[in-house]
Amino acid sequence: LGGVLATGHAPKTDRRLLLYAWLAGATAVAAVGLWHFASRSMLIEADGVMRIRAFYGSPNNLALYLERSLAVTLALGLFMRARRLQILWLIMAAVQGTALLLTFSKGALFIGVPVMLATLWLGGLWLLRKRHQSTRPLWLLAGVALLGLLLLLPFLGTERLAGLFDLSQGTGFLRLQLWRSSWQMALDHLPFGVGPDNFLYAYRSGYILPQAWQEPN
Repeated sequence: LGGVLATGHAPKTDRRLLLYAWLAGATAVAAVGLWHFASRSMLIEADGVMRIRAFYGSPNNLALYLERSLAVTLALGLFMRARRLQILWLIMAAVQGTALLLTFSKGALFIGVPVMLATLWLGGLWLLRKRHQSTRPLWLLAGVALLGLLLLLPFLGTERLAGLFDLSQGTGFLRLQLWRSSWQMALDHLPFGVGPDNFLYAYRSGYILPQAWQEPN
């Protein structure tokens, strides 16, 4: 894709247009998810919470998409030179971030988002010092992290978050069994694996452990 863009008449403009279209699409998807949450439609109830999924089959799919777009949107909102556009990016980041929280994806909320915020903070520190600019945006980033934590507080007592580190039952237990099966599958099919989109079929036809029978998918 980069090679194709480089051959255009205005590759810099083309790249910017492609980036803006992607982030606008991510914001639209997030807005649809928020509408579903407000209207109590297209939601998935799991472990005491209602999870949004927008157009995806699983809330985790939506989270996987939004955690990537949110990183770029936040970076533009915090570190872009054009002030008026910064406000627009921050509004879009707020929409995406709220939707990401409402996916209740534990992988995104407790691994993806903290790593993303730490990376943005360190990268922002380097960039702002290089530009000889104020580090005030980094305080805003810290505020975003604190706000996200505060929004999660009411849900800490739910089964989904309360049992986060319980590996003896629930999704934590099933994930542990899945990872064990995945490791064995990888060892048996070195170096190329089982092929694109074949994991599920290989897993439930021969690698699923007996104790994980409740969730073959």
